Amino acid sequence: MAIRTLLTIEQYNALEDPPGVRYELDRGELFVTPSPVPRHNIISGDIYRRLYEWVEEHNLGQVIYAVGVKLAEDTVRRPDAMFFRGERVRDVEPDQVPIAIVPDLVVEIVSKFDRPDDLMLRVRQYLRAGVQAVWVLYPKSREAYRYTPRSLQPTVLDADRGDRLEEPELLPGFSLSLPEILRRPKVAEVPFKATVSNRRLLPASPERIQVSAPPPRSSGRSYQPCGRKSAIALRSIVPGWSTNTPNSLLALQAIAPATLKTMA
Repeated sequence: MAIRTLLTIEQYNALEDPPGVRYELDRGELFVTPSPVPRHNIISGDIYRRLYEWVEEHNLGQVIYAVGVKLAEDTVRRPDAMFFRGERVRDVEPDQVPIAIVPDLVVEIVSKFDRPDDLMLRVRQYLRAGVQAVWVLYPKSREAYRYTPRSLQPTVLDADRGDRLEEPELLPGFSLSLPEILRRPKVAEVPFKATVSNRRLLPASPERIQVSAPPPRSSGRSYQPCGRKSAIALRSIVPGWSTNTPNSLLALQAIAPATLKTMA
């Protein structure tokens, strides 16, 4: 029979997160999760910033980012962001972790390491402890689930529909746009331009690439320059291709007539 070693809050507090992971305490058991990926932190940081600015501007309370909060005598969780209403902020000890006061709003960003049953356990623990609203955001599906103590059946919001997360009772006037928060990752677009020189592709100016060659003496035809894609593809289509080899141009015309235009 396996023996479980349970930790107290004091023992948990004495631990230091090793590089690459973070610790939580789940009913006395040490819960280890990998550190979040950059996109996770980008989203959670964006939410924190928007919440913080609104709360500060309207003097509504305090927003805290990724700090442990004590939900029970044997449970500590680290939400990505949390909000405390103004009348409860004075009970938050700024130099003590985990925070001993349960937040009013909790935000969790789901990562690829999170299992569905662990997420639901986490949500139930928040709500049982007294959290008034839990926002769970799924970056991959671009959805958000909103939970309240009234029901574990969440309200599902979708970025593709233009939905917004709002908590009028806790954050009057605040509205979080899901399309903005869960925007699709940008793919780096580095323009690639090339020219042909000595049979090698080299960086070029933005002008359209011109590839030309004198026509074969026997054909009497003149050839129009081909475009950039043709220039890049020539070497893969015609082995040994070079810009000044008429036979290569003829071979290319035979393989892919649309790539190289000719005029009688």
